[in-house]
Amino acid sequence: MSHLGEDGTRTVFAFHWPGDIFGLGEKRAYISTAVALTEVAVLRFNRDKLRVALLHAPQLQNDLLLKSTAELRMSQHNRLLLTLHPASRKIAAFLVQLTAHAQCFNETTSVLTLPFSRNDMAAFLDMKIETASRAMSALEAAKFVERLSARSLKLHLPSMKRFVGT
Repeated sequence: MSHLGEDGTRTVFAFHWPGDIFGLGEKRAYISTAVALTEVAVLRFNRDKLRVALLHAPQLQNDLLLKSTAELRMSQHNRLLLTLHPASRKIAAFLVQLTAHAQCFNETTSVLTLPFSRNDMAAFLDMKIETASRAMSALEAAKFVERLSARSLKLHLPSMKRFVGT
């Protein structure tokens, strides 16, 4: 999910994964844009119809509450991520965060396949692409990551986790 500022600067707020909830509007307006990087199926719910469904299905209420709580927790993690310095630590922490998603991380091989571009990653981490590139090079030089291709990285996870303090 992203937002394009008046000055043309794009800010990426979140990367969403299967099952995530997003796009809460206000007065039938949305401040963000969603761009699919892979094939997706999106469901849209009318707020009034959703309210009726929730009243009649307590388990759905619970599921929605748990999902919303997880989204809030991830938002808090992402907010903290933006405070990390130097840039290489911020990127390392983000890559470690991505290992929680089986869609892009193979635990057996420790290979992380990024479903988005380095530009998207830089926009999410609130840094310029040049800064992100230098930080990634620093992670490579420190042997935390090994670049296999433009979007595939072999992670040396124990070292990275120590570096970011997790």
